[in-house]
Order: sequence, then C-alpha cells, then structure tokens
Amino acid sequence: MRNIFLILLIFLGQTIIAQPFNQTDAQGRKIGKWKKVYSNGKIRYQGQFDKNNPQGVFKYYNSNGQLTSVLTYSKDGKSSSCKMYYVKGQLRATGYYYNQKKDSTWLYYAEVSQKIIAEENYNKGVKNGAWKIYFRDGTLSSEVYWKNGIKEGPWKEYFGNGQKRLDANYKNGLLDGDYTLYSLNKTPLKQGKYVKGKQDGKWIMFDSLGHKTKVDFYNMGWLYKEEFYTNNSLIKTVGHSGK
Repeated sequence: MRNIFLILLIFLGQTIIAQPFNQTDAQGRKIGKWKKVYSNGKIRYQGQFDKNNPQGVFKYYNSNGQLTSVLTYSKDGKSSSCKMYYVKGQLRATGYYYNQKKDSTWLYYAEVSQKIIAEENYNKGVKNGAWKIYFRDGTLSSEVYWKNGIKEGPWKEYFGNGQKRLDANYKNGLLDGDYTLYSLNKTPLKQGKYVKGKQDGKWIMFDSLGHKTKVDFYNMGWLYKEEFYTNNSLIKTVGHSGK
C-alpha cells in the first residue's frame, strides 16, 4: 500500500512539473500557465490565465532577460498594480491599471537616487488630478491639474530653490485668468491676463531689476498697441491698425 502511495506521489509530482504552457479551453480561452519568448529564446513574459483573465503575478522581461515590470492582477483580471524597473534593477515606476489603462496615481523614480521625479493621476485611462514634475533633488519643478482629460485649475512652475517661477490658471483646457512669470529675485518678468486662451488687456514686461521695459495691449489675442520703456520712462509707442 505504501509503495502504491509513493508511486501516486511521484506521478502527481511529474504531472505538476510537466504542466504545459500556453493552453486554451474548448472555447479558445487562455487557461493555466502562459509564456511568450523573443526570437532569441529569452522569455518576454510569463503568468497565468483563467478563461482569458490574467491571474496573480505576471513578469515581463527585455530581450536580454532583464526584468522590466511586474504586474499583480485582481481576481477578475480587470485591475492590476504595476512596478517597473530600470535595467540594473532599480525601481522605475509604480502605478495601477484598469482594463489595461493607467488608473489612479503613478509615480516615477530617478534611477540613481530613487527620488520621485514625476507624478501622474488618471481615472481609467483619462488624465484626472495633479501632474507634477520634480527636480533631481526631489524639489517640485512644476504642477498642473487635469479634470476628465482637460487641464483645469492652477499651473505653477518653480525654480530649484523652491521659489515660484510661473503662476497661471487653466479653465476648460485653455489658459484663463492672471498670468505672472517671475525672476529669481522674486520680481515679475511678465504680467498679464488670459481670457479663453487668448491674451487680453495690458501685458507688462520687466527686466531682472524690476524696471518696466514694454507694455503690450491686447484685445482677445489681437496686439493693437505697444509701448517701449527705458528706466520706466516711455520712449516710444507703436499702434497697429486693423485686426
């Protein structure tokens, strides 16, 4: 009896070891373990399916056999968490997919320091929420906001020391509202206003010392007058007729 039990164990073990890859059921759906290879024989990816739905952990490699990403799927196969890697193994990005589309927050990392260099937010493949870019030391470089795939809300940029470089705003995907570009000494370089994506009203330009150098006058994108200044004193006016 003991010998029969041992034979059964050996048989079952051989069956598990010999489990074939890339199988389909009667309806042609992927089932069990799957793997794909490059022309050089290196594994492209491997994982497991249940009736076409990916299950558990999938690993992806480049043609040199280096791991590039790992996806861990939910039970229904619709969503997954993702980790991406640089060639030398450092973390490159983390995020989520829903139906193979980026979802929720994605973070990207510098290869050496592993500091966050970018942040993106999605809602089932559509840009939604904050998008940020960072300097190598982790200081915020720029931020803009999206709502259902359209830019909406503040747009800001910063110098490496954290000072504000740009302050603007989007509405329905177009620049709208006050616009200010700053110098490193915190004085404005350019100030004006956008209305539905077009420059409107008075736009003032300054030098790095804060002296006014030029004023442009717009009417919904049409530049109809220019004033030129030296040491804040008007020296010339140029008008533009027609539109």
